[in-house]
Amino acid sequence: MNVNSHGRADVALRIYRHLRRLRPGSDEYETAEKALSLVFNEHRCEDSFLLRNVLRDARRVRERSAARAPERAQYVQVDDVRGTGNCPEQNLAAAEMLAQVERVVASELPSDALLCLPGLLREETIEESSAVTGLLPRRVKYLRDRIRTSVANALALAS
Repeated sequence: MNVNSHGRADVALRIYRHLRRLRPGSDEYETAEKALSLVFNEHRCEDSFLLRNVLRDARRVRERSAARAPERAQYVQVDDVRGTGNCPEQNLAAAEMLAQVERVVASELPSDALLCLPGLLREETIEESSAVTGLLPRRVKYLRDRIRTSVANALALAS
């Protein structure tokens, strides 16, 4: 599949021109921005409906993300665990939280879950973590979900 074809470029140009007329941060702007990134997906079929399909898919992605927002909010925030580097107290608290997360993961989950934790904290995609760890992508996704659930439960019990 040629992701550099003229059809894709024409669709991307149309979306970009439309995007420039929109107010940044608006729903329509965010949808168009997502559609622009979807145009160049190497697995996307290039046909006469490419523009319609990427706009539809971009809307669906945003709707799913909005629907999952409350669920994601209960997970440990990555910045809470990594620390922000702003002050030593925050970094110390982040290091203590990271140690607690590692203890929970090591004690409650399969041993390969510890392999997935660094990628999760670095916000790698599932595919990137899969390549680094040598685990199947579906295994990485499963372990990440288990990590999030276990850590959320441990933090809920601690508070």
